[in-house]
Amino acid sequence: MAEAAAAATARESPLLLRLLRRYYSLLAVFLLWEIIGRSGFVSDVFMPPFTQVLGKWYELSLYGNLVWHVTASMQRAMLGFSSAVLIGIPLGLCMGWFRQVGGFFDPIVSIIYPIPKVGFVPLLMVWFGIGEESKVAVIFLATVFPLIINTSAGVQGVSKQMVWAALSMGATKGEVLRRVVLPHVLPQIFAGLRISMALTWALLFVAEMVASSSGLGFLILFRQRMLRTDEVFVGILTIAVFGYTFDRLVGLAGRRLCHWYYSMGAQV
Repeated sequence: MAEAAAAATARESPLLLRLLRRYYSLLAVFLLWEIIGRSGFVSDVFMPPFTQVLGKWYELSLYGNLVWHVTASMQRAMLGFSSAVLIGIPLGLCMGWFRQVGGFFDPIVSIIYPIPKVGFVPLLMVWFGIGEESKVAVIFLATVFPLIINTSAGVQGVSKQMVWAALSMGATKGEVLRRVVLPHVLPQIFAGLRISMALTWALLFVAEMVASSSGLGFLILFRQRMLRTDEVFVGILTIAVFGYTFDRLVGLAGRRLCHWYYSMGAQV
């Protein structure tokens, strides 16, 4: 009863107060950033004030080409991430469900996954050229393995008693996979999706630094060469905002589809 009353009180509190309670750590960082930038001890070339960066963000959004760079980056990020989802999740399901498939692919995944994906950039440029394909391929390589590993581990962690019970009631293996295994694997799949989404935006910067003329990674590198640190921070913060937003969306979808899983969790 006390927990329910506390939750109801939190929902009834003003929106601004709820935002402050949730993001006060970020506000503290931005305040410290502003103080350091305005102190005079640090040059604007090294640390421009936070409000100056916000002003430049507004200026580039309305009068600059920030929207164009964001659009280019978004297309690459979503193409790479979507390709990883379409391949990684089904392959992970097959690896966890079929012993022969897992035995074949597991050594390949174990060897390739630890390799820094940045090291594949020169090779991908030889294979796909310096166009969009190589950039999407870098993102794909970085994001597909967490999905494969999380999904496969989730399938292997499903209770055998549940599978045997469904089979004894006349369910086919396909029905067991669809109605028993997949629902219980969804939390692990969404955990892999969150990891892959974070890697998408992290590797996007690397992909756009090489042989690119558009995108947030190109914007950051180009402005750094011109010592426009405020615009460098604009690019960095833009990646951070999109990364955070998409992570929240994936997390929200996971909580909606796996509400039974999160309702069993203990959060103090």
